[in-house]
Amino acid sequence: MYDIIRRFTSDELTLAASLLHDCVEDYRKHDVKKGIITKETARIEAQGEIEKLARGREIFSVVDELTNPLEYRDAASQPISKEQWQSEHASHMSIIARIIKIADQAANNISTVEENPDWDMKKRLDYVKKASSVVKGAQQNLSMADPAYPVIKKLAQFSEFVEKGTRNVTEGPNKRLMSLPQIDQPKAPGAFNIDTLDELVRLFTSQSIRGI
Repeated sequence: MYDIIRRFTSDELTLAASLLHDCVEDYRKHDVKKGIITKETARIEAQGEIEKLARGREIFSVVDELTNPLEYRDAASQPISKEQWQSEHASHMSIIARIIKIADQAANNISTVEENPDWDMKKRLDYVKKASSVVKGAQQNLSMADPAYPVIKKLAQFSEFVEKGTRNVTEGPNKRLMSLPQIDQPKAPGAFNIDTLDELVRLFTSQSIRGI
């Protein structure tokens, strides 16, 4: 996801927060599963570690916005779905958090195709629908006067571009994203091939220039 963002902005705080956007949720995850530490304690410890970094408090402020709660509830404290919570929450995020959230949805869609080739079309489309809902939420309540507004809109357009490619991915054993070459080399969980990303950005840019 960082590799997407750096193609649209060079802002240091945005890039730093993008690298750490999942760290509060993932901090000592195995210890939490084993019952060695509670989720609440792990999150407090994660905050402390982030705040030790240069500009740590600023980074944590953004990461905190991007961290899912332990329970999904609406303003009236009624249980709601993760998708509902994320879409609503995204509409009130800071500009930096919105940039990261939109890029994360695009990255997730790319990874879904490359890492889950056995998913049937319904499951993939359900996933894409949820990601699209979050991206739409992140574009709400924005001011065109904000200096980062163009970055958000461009990233949202890229996310929509990737979404269309994910929806159109071919069925069968040789699935493709945007008709790109199959990726053979192993990747870490949650990662996707840089060549794929470079080609997606190139296609997106060329189509944007042509006004497609």
